[in-house]
Amino acid sequence: MARGVSAGQIFMLFFVPAWLLIAIGRLPRFTIVVGLCGLIAFAIIWSQLLNEFPKS
Repeated sequence: MARGVSAGQIFMLFFVPAWLLIAIGRLPRFTIVVGLCGLIAFAIIWSQLLNEFPKS
C-alpha cells in the first residue's frame, strides 16, 4: 500500500526550518526559497485533498 506525503510532513520539512532561520536571522534568501517551496507543496497537497471530497 503506497503512502502519500501528508500536510504535517510538508510543515516539518519546509515551514519549521524556515521559521528557525527567520528567528536566528540567517540566510534570508534561502529562507524565502524554502518558505515559497513549502507554500507551493502545501497548495498541491491541499488541492489533492479537496478533490477527494465530492462537491455538493
